[in-house]
Amino acid sequence: MKLIDLNKYYFHDSSILEIVKTNDVIKLKIDFCLFMQDNYIE
Repeated sequence: MKLIDLNKYYFHDSSILEIVKTNDVIKLKIDFCLFMQDNYIE
């Protein structure tokens, strides 16, 4: 996924758990808030 693709998601109440940078790559581990997404189905 590219950084620009993150605009598709709503990150309210989500938490970044880890950030790892290696050369040109940044990896994020996110505790993602699923129920805040437009396509969420309970």
